[in-house]
Amino acid sequence: VAGILLIIKGSYLSTGQWIGLWVYALSMIVLFSASMLYHMATTADRRYFYKKVDHTAIYYLIAGTYTPFLLIAIPTAKAQYLLIALWVIALLGTLFKFVFIHRFQKLSLAAYLAMGWLALLVMDDMQQYLSAQSLTFLIIGGLAYTVGALFYALKRVRYTHAIWHIFVLIGAGSHFLSIYLYVI
Repeated sequence: VAGILLIIKGSYLSTGQWIGLWVYALSMIVLFSASMLYHMATTADRRYFYKKVDHTAIYYLIAGTYTPFLLIAIPTAKAQYLLIALWVIALLGTLFKFVFIHRFQKLSLAAYLAMGWLALLVMDDMQQYLSAQSLTFLIIGGLAYTVGALFYALKRVRYTHAIWHIFVLIGAGSHFLSIYLYVI
């Protein structure tokens, strides 16, 4: 539903920008669908496969979330280079996860966080082109994902995985509001 709202609201955009909204909407659908399939899998083989899909979908949501900001709101060369770099990282992350799904978990978590905070490279552009409200929602979302990642890292502590998912929903919702209310 959220993706449909974005696509309708952004229908006035140029084709490239509108496709950027589709990329973002699809990245959300892929992530939440993959997570659902992973958590609902009943056999070890399916769980193993969907874990790979779920973990690679994180890379796509990160790059997908950046896409409307960097294609629509921030019209600088630096933003375009960052967008290309993020999608290259997402593709490399996919290869990494499909080969090493149960290894290098701390490295994967660090890669997700670093990828998310690469936004700092265009902070000056964000301050120039985004409204204060949009930037606030963007930062809240980034902080929510970061705090959630701390809970995710505490795998042996009870309920931390559920808490991680709550922070993911807060982060995703905050980024959606930033895009829906202020970018398009």
